[in-house]
Amino acid sequence: MKFTPDEKSIISIYASLNREALIEKMKIVLDDTSEEDIIDCVKSIIDKLSAMTDKEYETADLVSDFDVEDE
Repeated sequence: MKFTPDEKSIISIYASLNREALIEKMKIVLDDTSEEDIIDCVKSIIDKLSAMTDKEYETADLVSDFDVEDE
């Protein structure tokens, strides 16, 4: 299951080791926001997470590809 960069960014904020816990966090986000673009993105995340198995979740690349500056 592929997640978009925007989806990965939201997932990174609410990261969870447990797929079901992340789905519950995403449902809370839905209740707490009125921005349509965020609502659409979070609904897509929930749909994708619901379609995954726990094993797929454990091996999924859910981290956003942020640019990291060298120190």
